[in-house]
Amino acid sequence: MNIHNENLNPDMIRKLVIFCLPLSIFALFCYPLMFLVVISLISPLLTGVTRRFYYFALMIFIVAFFASLKPFGDLAEYLNVYKDLNANMLEVFGYSRFGNGLEFMFLLFMKFIGSISNGNEQFFLVATYTLIIICLSNLIKDIDSRYQLLILGLFFFNLGFVEVSSYFLRQVLSILVFLNAINKSRFKKWLLFIIAVTFHVSAVINIVIYLLALLLKDKKISFVVVFLAFSSAALIFFGLLYVTPLYDIVVTKFLSVSENDKFSTLPLNYIIMTLANIVIILVATRKGSIYTNFEKLLFFKECFLFLILLSLPALSNRLGMIIFGFYPYFLLANFKRRSIKLDTREYIFFGFIFVINLLPFLYLMYNVSMGNNMFTFLEGKPLTANLYNIINYFAETFEKGVQYINEGN
Repeated sequence: MNIHNENLNPDMIRKLVIFCLPLSIFALFCYPLMFLVVISLISPLLTGVTRRFYYFALMIFIVAFFASLKPFGDLAEYLNVYKDLNANMLEVFGYSRFGNGLEFMFLLFMKFIGSISNGNEQFFLVATYTLIIICLSNLIKDIDSRYQLLILGLFFFNLGFVEVSSYFLRQVLSILVFLNAINKSRFKKWLLFIIAVTFHVSAVINIVIYLLALLLKDKKISFVVVFLAFSSAALIFFGLLYVTPLYDIVVTKFLSVSENDKFSTLPLNYIIMTLANIVIILVATRKGSIYTNFEKLLFFKECFLFLILLSLPALSNRLGMIIFGFYPYFLLANFKRRSIKLDTREYIFFGFIFVINLLPFLYLMYNVSMGNNMFTFLEGKPLTANLYNIINYFAETFEKGVQYINEGN
């Protein structure tokens, strides 16, 4: 996006926030979710100190939000593995359900957390989501500081992020480790690539995309070239995969997911929101010069896999997880340019993206409050839970343990 000469004068809003500081702290205590929604949206207009305070407040709230989820499905299975691992009934290396033993990093993390917490399940959930949020925060630390809280809000207040972070912990960590690796030095980059694969083998696909982008490093590519390059890379990748031991692992995982009758295809509202975000990204990236070949290739890969796998249960949101759950990643390049004055049109545009993703998120939270689905964030009262309720919940679960909805898949 072009930088315009128009700018907002935030002095009045800053003074208002300072004047209303006691009221804002009270609102944060009584209605943390709704208050953080508002603060995230207006954050580019606030002072730097105020933004940093609420940025860390939102990070802590996200951890508490997901760690309060009563386990079911994949999350319950992870906790059962965690218990068995810390009871020495399983080994870190060679556990066949996690990529035939290749995906051992999460098991290693489980073992470490169990050793320092005496196998406490609530501690494991808090530690896992803390790791996820630290990785996510590290991903956006280099953008314009005025927009960091807004971007963190864009990640959190969307249906896809809630969905994937409630189920697919290993793949979420794999994706975040991979994305954090892109701008590292060569040694750190490949070390993190290996770690990403040992969290979840699907990272191999993203690494192939990165290698393809390296081959096209000095060429400015269009979306037509991206399509042809990705199609060729897919054929080469699956051809090479066929003659390696990874083929059996990938095929087995694919079949076990697609044939599992406990999984279902994505609801229509999730599909609509993802398609809307794809269109938004295309609009935001129409000035493609600020985007790297890697970002263009990754975006096309994500859209391609998400769309062609929609008819298969639990696969489009797994293999197209970045566009489904982490779509703001493709907007980050717009925030890496810094200017002295705040761009009015840019702020309004990204505020609009925030709002259209927020509305379905709030509708989901309403349904959680009504008990219309299996999510139990903040004891099933995400819209009205206050800080006292949240602290009391964790004090109880740290002592007595978490309650399961079911034992997993």
